[in-house]
Amino acid sequence: SLALIYKSYNSQVTNLNDASMYVSIAALCLFNISSADRKRLVASNKANSKYLGIANSISSPQQIDEAESNRYAAERYAFALAVKTLGQMTGLLRMILDVNPNPSGGAALFMLTQVVYFVVGGGRYRHTDSGRLNPIEDRLVVGAASTYVVFTLAALVAGRTALGSIVRSVGTGIFCFGCLTGAFEGVMNILFGTHRITRSEGKGNC
Repeated sequence: SLALIYKSYNSQVTNLNDASMYVSIAALCLFNISSADRKRLVASNKANSKYLGIANSISSPQQIDEAESNRYAAERYAFALAVKTLGQMTGLLRMILDVNPNPSGGAALFMLTQVVYFVVGGGRYRHTDSGRLNPIEDRLVVGAASTYVVFTLAALVAGRTALGSIVRSVGTGIFCFGCLTGAFEGVMNILFGTHRITRSEGKGNC
């Protein structure tokens, strides 16, 4: 987050649109992604360990199949989280290290990774903090993924239109809205100690 903020004030960043992208995604990372993804990773590890222990301690074929099915769901969830983390880190690094002061490419990759996360099962195989399978309804997954597609396209459009144009400003505004919505929710979760995974995965949150 500090690197992104520094980048926003770097002498190479000469327009408000680009600076807004850096700051908004820095806020999202600081107040939401770090804590939310850490909890999700803990949940997937708990589930995997739990069902592995169950499978090794029972003899009923039906119970073994059920335990293996639950373990598979936990592994798929862990895989989706790994894909999401790797993609988002790549997007952030591109934004930070790119000598071109246009952050749209890294920002678009960051948001696109969230779409991929849902496609590979991040919603279908979601687990609670305690490690219990708690999938998101398909219609909500589709809605959330579609929202992140919009944010991805907004970043791309903002980066490929002329400086000072209305289209660039609108694209930047849509992208920043998505980031700041997630950051605000992260702040609320920190202040009130409530982490609502369903809401955070489905609206404006990476």
